[in-house]
Amino acid sequence: MGIIMNMFFLNVFGNLDFDIYYELMMLCVLIVLGILLGKLAEKLSIPAVTGYIVAGILVGPVLHLVTEEVTGGLKIISNIAIGFIAYSIGMELWLPKYKNSAKEILILTFVQAIMTTVIVFFALLVFKQSVAVALLLSAIACATAPAPLMMIIKRYKAKGRLTDTVLPVVGLDDGVGIIIFGVNLAVAKALINNGGENINIFKIILTPLKELGLSILLGVIVGLIVGVLSNKVIKNFAKHDKNDTYLSLAIICVFLSVTAAHYFSLSPILVPMVIGMTVTNMIDKDTFKTQTRVIDKFTPPLMIAFFTLAGAELDFKILVNAGLVGIIYILARIIGKYVGSYIGCLIGGSPKEVRNHIGLTLLPQGGVAIGMVITVANECGDVGKMIQTIVLAGIFIYELFGPILAKIGFERTGDIVKGALNESNNDANTVALETTEVSQTSESQK
Repeated sequence: MGIIMNMFFLNVFGNLDFDIYYELMMLCVLIVLGILLGKLAEKLSIPAVTGYIVAGILVGPVLHLVTEEVTGGLKIISNIAIGFIAYSIGMELWLPKYKNSAKEILILTFVQAIMTTVIVFFALLVFKQSVAVALLLSAIACATAPAPLMMIIKRYKAKGRLTDTVLPVVGLDDGVGIIIFGVNLAVAKALINNGGENINIFKIILTPLKELGLSILLGVIVGLIVGVLSNKVIKNFAKHDKNDTYLSLAIICVFLSVTAAHYFSLSPILVPMVIGMTVTNMIDKDTFKTQTRVIDKFTPPLMIAFFTLAGAELDFKILVNAGLVGIIYILARIIGKYVGSYIGCLIGGSPKEVRNHIGLTLLPQGGVAIGMVITVANECGDVGKMIQTIVLAGIFIYELFGPILAKIGFERTGDIVKGALNESNNDANTVALETTEVSQTSESQK
């Protein structure tokens, strides 16, 4: 069946690998199939995100309509989607809202990341993997994907203590992950290349801190400009013009973030997230609601495309090639995330419902981990290729089952009413509706 369909599209579109119109056609197929399987998944009480990923698997690994060249050509779509996801997370991080829980969130973020790294590291050593391999895999293991969480939170209008805790954690987790990965990568490369001699501690620490600092700095600068424009200029526009301008500004911010991350090796999540966080702490409540509304109406096709493309990139062969080390990595990361977040909640004083279930929401892994593993594959030779196989096998599992476990976590804490789905918009293309309103005590913004 897959061969017949492949031949049909080949005859119609010519060169499968390099025809941009074929890529656009496949993007349409991915989005339509994503919508259908997303709806079917929800009928089965499974998150729509899982349905999107399955749609991508059908068109990619199963029917082979979407090749590696096609997904490579559409990579920019995934990068832009990640930018909008991070920007939306930033828009939710109104600092006064977290005034009383800042310590709890910071402790939780650092403890779960470090515990995951430590548990994966020693689990791999126990099964006789080299120190270099253990360092690299443990660093990548701490990365968490915010995209599935944001989709679930917006789709089901999740609201509660777990939602308020996990949003800043997955945002800050990228910053912690950059530091851990930078340090571990530098040490691992030294061990691989010269047995650990001539390790430059200063360079090991400085490189990830530079990436972190520049990402935050750029995000703050752009965010300040957008915040001033919103307050001094756009706020006085007519309603229709205001909506168009806010959306245009958000698109410009995300595009700038994606471009800067690509050319200057900055974080593709931290830059747009910091922009969003800076803006949301400068504008008032009405402006916040207007901005989130227009963005949420623009992004659904992007989100569906992002997750279906993620599914299309998965490869069944990777699961077999990963072998025992892959199984150890997957299980150790699950244990590390759950145990680490539980201990972090205990130290930070989080309530029981958060402590018992936040580990389920931190399992999804994707974009950031893929970026890390590409770096490892390029810089660590044969060891890097092995790491790539193992991590991609893990992502295969986490992408499929992570959203389901995350939804269960939100349901158990009451952030999502079990079996309920917001149907206020009947359009089949609507994936993300209005963002959860930020609770406030005054009429002024967040």
